[in-house]
Amino acid sequence: MAKGFLSKITYSSGLWIFGLVLLLLGLLVSLFNQPAVSDALVTNHLALFPGWEQAFPWLQPIVDNPFVEFAYSLLIILIVAFQTQSLTSDFRLIRVRSFFPFFLVCLLLVAIYPFINPRITLLACLFMTWSCLRLFSIAEDTDVNKAVFDASFLLSLASLIIPRLAWLLPLMWLITGMIQSFSFRNFFSSLIGFLCTFWIIAAISFLVEDYRFITEWMTDAISFQLIDVMSLSHVAIIFLIYLGLMILIAVASFVNGLNQDKLRTRNLMNGMLVIWCAFVGLWVTSGTDHIGYLMLLIPPTALFMSRYFSLNDNLFSRTMFILLLILSPIVFFYFQ
Repeated sequence: MAKGFLSKITYSSGLWIFGLVLLLLGLLVSLFNQPAVSDALVTNHLALFPGWEQAFPWLQPIVDNPFVEFAYSLLIILIVAFQTQSLTSDFRLIRVRSFFPFFLVCLLLVAIYPFINPRITLLACLFMTWSCLRLFSIAEDTDVNKAVFDASFLLSLASLIIPRLAWLLPLMWLITGMIQSFSFRNFFSSLIGFLCTFWIIAAISFLVEDYRFITEWMTDAISFQLIDVMSLSHVAIIFLIYLGLMILIAVASFVNGLNQDKLRTRNLMNGMLVIWCAFVGLWVTSGTDHIGYLMLLIPPTALFMSRYFSLNDNLFSRTMFILLLILSPIVFFYFQ
């Protein structure tokens, strides 16, 4: 392999086009190999949402349509990929221009796509990435209180789908303090932004006298169970070990090059590292729902890997990149 391989493709249009092609091919293969799942847009607690039982009969034909699932999955994954790309470009988290974030999000999400069920958990990934975008915007000349409110509101929407994400609210306060000075106004803005969603749901539940969604959501939010590693296949374990190793290498590379980054970039990257560690904690204690949390790990993992591949072009980094290109389709096709 010629020297400079990664440097040549870092900001090449072919990189993001290749990622888009892989995404389309992966979803098309899943479209023709997997039957439609009747509960593809619901989780256990969402099925208890007030009015869902009345709406589901006419939604079911739409949900069961595999082409609707294809279009939905394609749209959500593309948005998440563009959001991750925006995180790196808008806040200059990588010292060079790079299309690796878009490419890696497409590649990694497609690799685990056969696992993702129900598909609505993709929306949680979208809301969380959007929340990070709004939270990091406080590093720019924006209204801090509004940005914190928006980030907390988006977090609440994500937690409607995956309840235990509500535990990330205190992390927003921590990251706000890391990026800018934290204040009581920020604190109350985040609380109001997070709780306004649940005030509306509580009001609807009160009007229809149906509190099952709230009770089930709270039960899910406080449930913690270690994942059963023995239930994972050897292929999945190897893939997870690779991702874990890449994160350690990427973080070590980031720490070694701290002096080459601006203070703002270091603070934002430290905030992203805090988010990644929180997702790992939620994933390890997610029990049988670990795939939904693994999916949430993809954008921050792709961000750190993108930084490493964009700034390090040597034999080891090129070998790890080629290994990723080999492992990802193996994981995808193994579980088709």
